[in-house]
Amino acid sequence: MESVWLRFSKEVSEAVGQAGKSIVAVDGRFGHTSSGIVWRADSVMTAAHTIRQGANIGVIIGPGQSVQARLAGRDRGTDIALLNLDK
Repeated sequence: MESVWLRFSKEVSEAVGQAGKSIVAVDGRFGHTSSGIVWRADSVMTAAHTIRQGANIGVIIGPGQSVQARLAGRDRGTDIALLNLDK
């Protein structure tokens, strides 16, 4: 019989695995990456202070997989930026 802790551990591992699919790396400061969250298939949210340019922002979506993005908008007060992925 599976213990409560073993079941809990498996459930947490599965949840982290699912959430991890939405986390990407954002290169918006010339080689200094930060994290981002895939909000929609073509949009990523990240911290506004990590974006120094409006275009040619690199988004690493997986090992050896990157796409370009451009700044759709930012709110410096809440430190949130929205990026549109180039397809």
